[in-house]
Amino acid sequence: KSTLLQKINLLREERKEEFGGIAEIVDESDHTGIRAVIKIKKDSDPNEILEKLYKKSDLETGFSMNMVAIAGGKPKTLALLEIIKYYVEFQVEVVVRRTKYDLAAAKERAHILQGLMVAVQNIDEVVAIIKKSENTKEARKNLQIRFDLSERQAQAILDMRLARITSLEIYKLEEELAELLLIISKFETILSSKSNQLDVVKEEILEIRKKHMDPRRSKIVGDFEEIKTEDHTDDVVSNYTLTRTLGGKLKRVSEEEYRKNSNFDFNIIDADTVNVEIVSGETSDKLLVFTKKGKCFKLSPKEVAISRWKEKGKNIKNILPIEDDDEVIFIDKENFGGAYLFFTKFGLVKKSKMEEYHVQKNVFDALKLKEDDEVLSIEVERDDSFMCFVSKNGMVLKAKKDDVPSQGRISAGVKGMNIGEGDQVIYAGLIQSAGEIILFSDKAMAKRVVASTIEPLARHRKGVKIFELKKGAKLIFASYVKKPYDIVVVSDTKDLTKFSTENIEIEKRESKGQNLAVNFFESVERVAILKK
Repeated sequence: KSTLLQKINLLREERKEEFGGIAEIVDESDHTGIRAVIKIKKDSDPNEILEKLYKKSDLETGFSMNMVAIAGGKPKTLALLEIIKYYVEFQVEVVVRRTKYDLAAAKERAHILQGLMVAVQNIDEVVAIIKKSENTKEARKNLQIRFDLSERQAQAILDMRLARITSLEIYKLEEELAELLLIISKFETILSSKSNQLDVVKEEILEIRKKHMDPRRSKIVGDFEEIKTEDHTDDVVSNYTLTRTLGGKLKRVSEEEYRKNSNFDFNIIDADTVNVEIVSGETSDKLLVFTKKGKCFKLSPKEVAISRWKEKGKNIKNILPIEDDDEVIFIDKENFGGAYLFFTKFGLVKKSKMEEYHVQKNVFDALKLKEDDEVLSIEVERDDSFMCFVSKNGMVLKAKKDDVPSQGRISAGVKGMNIGEGDQVIYAGLIQSAGEIILFSDKAMAKRVVASTIEPLARHRKGVKIFELKKGAKLIFASYVKKPYDIVVVSDTKDLTKFSTENIEIEKRESKGQNLAVNFFESVERVAILKK
């Protein structure tokens, strides 16, 4: 605290033009905590001074935290709920192991006590057997035979002191055995079900809380939508460029940083550095983040930490509560006046006005999906364009979009392409007559087809053949090319190769395509457009 106040006073003296509005700094700390009051002159703007203090001093400090832990035997970046999940699972394992050990020890002790009880109840006969035996070994064996005892029980009787046969000691043995039987029953109950083990974990955690009770300094809310924060850290950078990588990382860089580096080729081909989407704007923007499962998340650019262009960024799922089996496909700024076109892998298309997505919630459904259907792409509606659908079995439909009705946010849409059994759409978007459609099969065959050679049809048709596939092959990527751009191809061995769309030959619809296996790879797992 004293260091902070000294720094503020130093700033006040060195930068009078910025901090001359501070009239007085009063230390009002007492035994209950730290309290510093900064009094402002009447004609000064307190918000402006506060903003500069956040920026120039340690009044507010941010720090990064490494949330990597060994989970399931592998290093993994964990969110808070995952940390709690793995911690509880470990505590259950501790409870089970400890209970098994304690149960075995209790059963062993109860076994010995049962033997001793037999001895004290038949003490005269026990003494007589011991006296008649020639040695300890024979005495132990005779006791085992006479009273049906185990070797450990017989040995315990031989080791028993004579003082244990008094009335008081016999009562203590009976009392100890009764307690042990209750403990054994409790241990067996704990081991009998996961629910009982979780009850023990809960009880022990509550005991720790009781022992180390301290008032909570953070607030826990029941829903992501309830979180409302004020951000004073974003400061300097009013303009930003947000990038999404092939590996699912988000990164925010300043406009200046982006301008310096975006056209420079670092020759780094890595899933976490290859950008597949770029959004620019001001930090006051609200972003809409859409996923393939039809969810929409609201995101402030300030929630993504400022990075350097070369840095990998942060996993999207550590910023937004996106499910493990879901992924981001499109990011856009909140807009008015236009419309979105949603395309799904089952060939559906839905058109909704942008105003439909100006809602109060931070997480909501962007559209209604059929079971197992997924959103493939989202386009902002444009004039003088056609809808284009390409299926994995090599069919293409170039369809007019005039009869696609505008629907509400929760609607499911209408049929765009009529796909055959076992087929599904791998690409859907808006194209013009100029340009080409680029296609990749999983067997490393590729080609470009001139878009104008595909006749436009009404929607809800099967379309025509666009790729002659080898037996067992399927299309895994298609896209529209008007100006050349770079693409990144991920092979089945996870190797990444980058090259220009100009390297792909233009061929007819019915052709088999160009074999890329010779120079690059034998099979393809994924293809993505590289954004710069």
